[in-house]
Amino acid sequence: LPTCANMRRGLRWLLDGAQAGDQLFFAYSGHGAQVADATSDEDDGQDECLCPFDCVAPGGWPKNLIIDDELNDLFTNQLPEGVKCLCIYDCCHSASMEDLSCTFKTRTDTGVVKAVSNPRDIKGRYMAPPEHAQRDLAVVKEKQQTQDAKPRKVAESTGGGGKKLVVISGCQDNQTSADATINGKRQGALTWALMKALMEHDYSMSYDDLLVAVRANLRA
Repeated sequence: LPTCANMRRGLRWLLDGAQAGDQLFFAYSGHGAQVADATSDEDDGQDECLCPFDCVAPGGWPKNLIIDDELNDLFTNQLPEGVKCLCIYDCCHSASMEDLSCTFKTRTDTGVVKAVSNPRDIKGRYMAPPEHAQRDLAVVKEKQQTQDAKPRKVAESTGGGGKKLVVISGCQDNQTSADATINGKRQGALTWALMKALMEHDYSMSYDDLLVAVRANLRA
């Protein structure tokens, strides 16, 4: 089961023994959420997070969440020099899941999934936090509406180096990713669009071309 412990064990396994020349791949398709920032390192006061199977167990929130700070440490600080890594987050609030120093968007408008058996079947992958967490977020959002509110800030670039981390996200931090029955199969919209693009190009294309093809698939 994708419990927090099992997911963390898998992440450690992925990085364990990685050395220059290796290419790593991590994909997450599931629920995403936001929690009040407990370390005061986010100017918007919110951390993005992955929601493992047991995060809704008694006492599991936020103990069993995987926060963006943890992912940033794993895939940025602990990624060995000379290693390339691709991470895909098909979940809500995922734009800055890695807190990278730069972002790339193909266009500013939003895509709509049309290859569904029933348009009403499209649902967000948002997982509502428990009441105590929602109260914490409400305080953060109220503070952000004051004159002292600051824009979202991502990690500073450490400059150069042989490591390379690429992240593809399903939506912006203030958006939810779509989950739908596409071609008769229940799946995440981003995951479907990625697989379709890769298969149509025989799994050989640049990241830029992949992003353009994914957006085109979502809008087709």
